[in-house]
Amino acid sequence: MLLKGGAKLSRALVQSLICNRMQVESMDYVFDIAGTWGSNIPMSSMAAILQEACRLYGDNIQLVYDEMDQVKFEDWISFPDSMYADNEIEELFTKANFLPLPHSSCIYNDMAKAISKWPKIFSLAKANGWILEDEDRDEVFRCILKNVGQDPQEIAENAKGLSKDPDLWISKTVASEVIKRMFEHPVGLTSHSNSVSSPNELVSTPYKALLLLDRRGDLRFPLEEVVKDTLIPLGFQLNHDFKAQVLFRLSEDFPIINAMAGWPMVGSVFSLDSKGNGLSMDEIHERLKNIEVKEDYILKALVKNSAQKATPLLYARKYLGGFDEKRFLEERLLPQLIEQPYKGKLLLSLNKEVDGFEELLEKEIIKQGETIVPFTYTCTCYVEICCFCQPDRMFLFLTPILSHSLDRLLHSDRF
Repeated sequence: MLLKGGAKLSRALVQSLICNRMQVESMDYVFDIAGTWGSNIPMSSMAAILQEACRLYGDNIQLVYDEMDQVKFEDWISFPDSMYADNEIEELFTKANFLPLPHSSCIYNDMAKAISKWPKIFSLAKANGWILEDEDRDEVFRCILKNVGQDPQEIAENAKGLSKDPDLWISKTVASEVIKRMFEHPVGLTSHSNSVSSPNELVSTPYKALLLLDRRGDLRFPLEEVVKDTLIPLGFQLNHDFKAQVLFRLSEDFPIINAMAGWPMVGSVFSLDSKGNGLSMDEIHERLKNIEVKEDYILKALVKNSAQKATPLLYARKYLGGFDEKRFLEERLLPQLIEQPYKGKLLLSLNKEVDGFEELLEKEIIKQGETIVPFTYTCTCYVEICCFCQPDRMFLFLTPILSHSLDRLLHSDRF
């Protein structure tokens, strides 16, 4: 019925049917279409298919492995130096009604790979009845955007050429995946270094291609909108230095990030500074000039953002209007900081920058030492504090505080 209705019979399908019907085991991995598809069809149906195949292709139905259509196509899309030229693959479509046979595993999208390698394949496949699904469309552009060995300009031109077809365009889904991937996998950074020679190295080639398309008006949506919608669900999580650097690199292209990011941008600046990048106070202020820096951000940068220097406090002292440093230290910073391990370098820096910091620290230690539950933890933290701040005075400071805490512990109802 299909043949009588005008359905096209591809030579690749005939070759696969013969192999499965004749149970040619050596071909199973090549023609893996749901296992033994076609092996049990009625002989009358098989005869009708072969009769149509002979009418279309005569005696040119190759069953030699290297001459079979699917084998040629698989080799062509898999290897840059394939033995089969583009014109040979084009002839498969124009003279043999070729469409790639699906893999039973559904893992590979051969058409997407083929179109990304040679966009002309799209029109050839459509002429043979290929129907483009939404997922196929996205997969096509995923393959195009991550083409290895192509520069952003070439990738953008290929994507633009395909987008002229009304059925093909880059979706927001694909663009969002490109943005997310830059925060998941560092670009331009090695495992031995957190620095790059150029900020442009922080962004991926697919992103650069998308940016070119956006600037030329060749996307169906503003890329800025996708960047914003992608970063908000991510929560601007900056648990790695490279993520902070990527965020700043994106803010150069889309300044709206400065206004919407708030704490993440502030945290990024101080995180970069704490790793020894040598940012001056003026450079820090320049990066943060479009952001409303709040006292909460300063606190979070010091306590939760792996800060190793007192830079956030110095920034607040200079640029944060109405900043009450003494109140901030006594009521907000020290009560939280004293409970955080591995803050020795930060405490040393604060000790150098804040007059009377040792006395404030000792006062807070004694205050927290009056409680029962955090006794051991507080003392452990204080040992670290003393070691980093004043090693020669460690026991002078530590003995009365331990004695005070032990006295409270021994006279408590819970002892």
